[in-house]
Formats: sequence, C-alpha cells, structure tokens
Amino acid sequence: MESNVQRPMFNVKNRTFDIGRRTVDKIGNAFLLVYFLVLARQYLWWFTNRNSVAWAASAMVAIVVGYLYFSSQEVSESNKPAFSFWLIAVLPLILIYVMRVIYPDTSFDVLNYRLFHAERSLVGFLYLPGDFFPTPAPYNPAPDMVTGLFRHALGYRLGTIANLLAMIWVARITEKLLRPLLQNAWLRAAAVLLAVMAEHLLFEINNYMADLLALPLLLEATYLALHHCEFKNRRRNLLCIALLLGMAVAFKLTNAAVALPVVLLCAYRELTACSASYVQKSKQIGVAALLSAVAFVLPLVPFSVYLYRETGSVVFPVFNGVFKSPYWPPNNVWDPRWGPKGLWEKLVWPILITFRPDRLSELSVYSGKISLGFVVALIGFLLVRRDRYLREIFFLVVAATVLWTVSTGYIRYAFYIEVMAAIAVIGLATTLMNGRQTLGKIVSAVLWLGLSVQACLAGYYVSQTEWGTRPIASARAYRREARYLFHDRSLRSFLDADTLARLDEVDVWIVSSNKTTGIQVA
Repeated sequence: MESNVQRPMFNVKNRTFDIGRRTVDKIGNAFLLVYFLVLARQYLWWFTNRNSVAWAASAMVAIVVGYLYFSSQEVSESNKPAFSFWLIAVLPLILIYVMRVIYPDTSFDVLNYRLFHAERSLVGFLYLPGDFFPTPAPYNPAPDMVTGLFRHALGYRLGTIANLLAMIWVARITEKLLRPLLQNAWLRAAAVLLAVMAEHLLFEINNYMADLLALPLLLEATYLALHHCEFKNRRRNLLCIALLLGMAVAFKLTNAAVALPVVLLCAYRELTACSASYVQKSKQIGVAALLSAVAFVLPLVPFSVYLYRETGSVVFPVFNGVFKSPYWPPNNVWDPRWGPKGLWEKLVWPILITFRPDRLSELSVYSGKISLGFVVALIGFLLVRRDRYLREIFFLVVAATVLWTVSTGYIRYAFYIEVMAAIAVIGLATTLMNGRQTLGKIVSAVLWLGLSVQACLAGYYVSQTEWGTRPIASARAYRREARYLFHDRSLRSFLDADTLARLDEVDVWIVSSNKTTGIQVA
C-alpha cells in the first residue's frame, strides 16, 4: 500500500501537510454563500412568482447549505496567508482591476446576452411567453445572476468587482496548493503571482464575462482532492468536492472537461492511496459514490430541467446532433473558428497554441503558460516517481489539457489549466533546485526564468487590451468618470426625455442585431 507522504526524487524533504480538516477562508466562504443563493433562487423559479418571497426563501436555503458545508471547517493558523501574500500576490490584482474599472464594460458577450441573462433570471425564468430566444443561446445564467447582484448593489462599473474577488479567491487557493512545495512565505507569494499572471484571466478581471467565477470552485475541489486522505471524514470531503465540481459545471458546461481529472484523482485516492480498511468496505464506497453523484447533480438540476422543457435538450445548443432539438441545427460541431483541426493538430495543440494565438481566441495573443506547463507536467509525470503530491499535479495538468484540447481548445475554457500549469512548473523547479545535482539546479533556474518571462509578457498584453477594448484610465479620465461610480445602475438615467418617451412607446422588442438585448434590459 502506498503511503500518504513518500520520499520524493532528488533528495527533497518529505512534503508535510498541516491543514486540519479545512481552512477557513472568509472571501471564499462569502462567495460560496452567494453561489448557493443564486442556485437556490433557480429552484424557486417554479414555486413562486413573488420575487421578494423567492429571494427570502433562497437566502434561508443558502444559509442552511452554507452551514452544512462550513461546519466541518477547522482553522489552521499555520495555513493562513501571510502579509507577503496580500502585498505581492493580491495588490497587483487590485491594481490591474483599477486600471480600467472607471470605464463601463462594453464587451460583446456582455451586451449581447450576459446582461439579459442576469436581469431576467434575477426575477424569474430566463424567457417570457412569446420570446423568440432573444440571445445566441440560453446558457446557464447562474454566474450572470452573481454579477447581477453586485451590479445592482454597486452600480454598473463597480459591479465587476465580483471577478476581482474571484481572482483573489483563486490566488488564495493557489497559495494553499503551493504550501507543500514552498515553505518561505515571500517566495510562495511571488510564486502565486506568477501563477495568476495569465493575460486571458486578467482580461476578464473587470468585466461581466462569467469564466472566472467557476475557477475557484475547480481549484478548491482540486485542493481537497489532493489532500483527501488527510481528512478525518473522507465521505464528507467527497461530498464537498462533488458539490464544488457540480457548481463549476453549472456555471460553465465546458468545465466538465477539466473537472473529470479531479474526479478520477478522487477515485484513485479513495481506492488505492487511503487506508486499506476503508477500501475493503465496498458498500461504504458505493454509498459515498452515490451521495457524491447526487451532490454533483444538484446544482445542475433546475436550469437543466427548465432547458429541457423549453428546447428538448438539457445542454442546448451543444450536442444537438444527439438531442435533436428543433430550435438548432442537428450537429455537434463547436465554433469552427477556434481549436485544433484534424488529428495532428489535436496531438500538438498544447504546444501549437503559443505559435497560433489567432486560433486560440478573438484577441489573438498568448504568452504560452499552458505550453510550458504541459511539457513540464508530461516530462515530470514520466520522471518523478517518489513525490506523490507532485505526480498528481502533473497528472491533473496533462489530463485536463488533453480533454480541453479534444473538447474545444479555446482559451477562455482553460483558465484552470493556466493556473495548474504554473503550479506544475513551480513544483518541478523547486524540486530540482533542492536537489544535489548541478544540472537539476540549472534546469530549475531555466524554469523559473521561463515562467517569469511568460508573466511579464502577460503583463504587457494586459496593458494593451482586454475583452471590452477599454484603454488604461488616466488621472484625467478618473476625474471625469468618478462621478458615475455608484450612480450608474440604469441606462435610462443617462437618456434625455425625448429618447425615454420614444422607448416607453415600444410594445415589442425584436432582436434585429447583436447587442440588442443589452439595450432591452439596461
């Protein structure tokens, strides 16, 4: 039977884990409560038309679910972030957010359907009787409901702070994942910054696009999976992992490609790496698997049922070659503009993306973190035999990258890989640096240098563009635009009386072009 902590390669000291059962994270816990709230509200779509009653009931459900989820947490003082974390890792994220937040987000997807999804879903079903599917596709509006709550509370500009908080949560989990690899708090904080310095993550830090909101769920599930055997109540830990992954897939269906390796890791850890006495109890394992499946499905149920009743497909419009909804062409082809074409490109796509960023996203820039991390993880998985923690990180990176490649190959669906790829590079670089071999130390220095160059390149891209094509705000722009902060909750307040009168006379909106729905609900 393999031990929980083994002697790693290159004479590195054994990994030590001082995590208690859980680590209290106020930002993460507060955000999880918001996530529980919006998912509970989706269940309430069917039970009442009174919005205030639905939200009150949703709040009570969220509190109960939050209590059940958080009740197993134990504070581990040694696992709290140090001052260096906030200074080195978090402060740059705040500064990047501040660079453009003064300008309102006019990203294409936001005006095209994100605002519509949020406003409709906050008060009830996504579509009203007589609607002609006024968005490109009815994606699950759960993340849009989250950003919608912040937008209603803080106004249009500052409502994007939801994505900043999600990135701070991501940094916090990354810091926990790096603890077994780096003991020095200052060096670990710098490593966290290198891990989160990925341009496509930071392109979304101050807009209403939804990809970032699921990332901390995936990373927290990964953290729990990597430490599964250290938990006293492993069944409860499996339920938490399943719930987190289910929420991540509910927020973005494409997250299933990177969630599957975490599920496989959990199964492996439970069946082979944990205590033999538990492995022998097949009935208990079966019960745990069944309960975990229920926990995974619960966040997906309300919108999937609604979508099936409206369209005849639980994942409309994708895989319509299987579900054959009459409202979409019967094919399974994803957007042909992006991703690998043909078998050869699929085999080399993790490397090719650095040289063909025009096939990776609409912004056509890429600094290469996944390429570096994939190569390192693949080599590390083959060579590193005695460090269980690091090998499992390598497995997650390789498996998630392969599944992402064959599913879409589109960069906004690979944020999890961006962060985990950096952790893999840092893990191997640290292991080699702590070894005795001179060649290993040289390779370690090259890896640190490569990750640093990538982070600098990402910073340059962030200074040049983002999804809303907003410039970096100057001091003059801040003086001009600051008066709108907290006062930009409705587009109507910016319209003159004649325009308002004309709009009020409109009885029916017809979606005649892209972004029409953004005007409808603004």
